[in-house]
Amino acid sequence: MGDLLRLDSCRLQGGSPVWLGDEVTTPLVWQEWDKALRDHPDQRLRAYITNGIRYGFRLGFEYGSPCRPTRKNMKSVLQHPVVVDDYLA
Repeated sequence: MGDLLRLDSCRLQGGSPVWLGDEVTTPLVWQEWDKALRDHPDQRLRAYITNGIRYGFRLGFEYGSPCRPTRKNMKSVLQHPVVVDDYLA
């Protein structure tokens, strides 16, 4: 659990995970995971998993860092435009 919390950039000083924003779209049903993990001995892990499924896992993103626009797309975007179009659709 400690390793997961160190990777999670959305956490309070005390180490409790914080989820911001809207629910994400996923085929995973967070309520079913919550039920399945109801009796798990580590309830922080249960909350981490179910909230991550519900709101998304924010591993490695630092909210304090400024976001900079890129100057150009990656070469692979130009080489595979159909893949990008399908993903966006």
